[in-house]
Amino acid sequence: MSFTSGASPALYNNSAGSGSGGGGGAGEGDNGGGGGGGSGSPGGFVWISAQSIVNGAAGIIRSNGGAGGAGGAGFDANGGNESGGGGGGGGGGGSGGVVLMMYNSLTDSGTIQASGGAVGTGGVGGLKNGTGQDGFVGSNGTVGASGNVIQIQLA
Repeated sequence: MSFTSGASPALYNNSAGSGSGGGGGAGEGDNGGGGGGGSGSPGGFVWISAQSIVNGAAGIIRSNGGAGGAGGAGFDANGGNESGGGGGGGGGGGSGGVVLMMYNSLTDSGTIQASGGAVGTGGVGGLKNGTGQDGFVGSNGTVGASGNVIQIQLA
């Protein structure tokens, strides 16, 4: 059995989806904070076992974590000297998955990866009214942990 990736651009992808965006948070009056972004899903498991694996320059074999969702925006102040609501924090990226390859021969000039997902960005702060203060921008999430690429060459 032979496995070839990249003759015509091939993508063997078991990467996860992104986290959801943040919803509105509760607050005093109309100036609530933004909801936090959802976490990215972890990457899955890719297993390729073949006598010969060829991953050409256009080939991609990956199991990446999903990106974290963006934090929700803080609400604007609505009267008086109120401050704007703070932005919600971004969700963390999902961890990378596992790519397991077992082969006698590997020719690789493409991409093989199990990367962690990207951060979700913090939501913007709401605008002040009068002498209040603008809401703070939410913190960004964290990058997902790297997964594992395991290559086993058989005799």
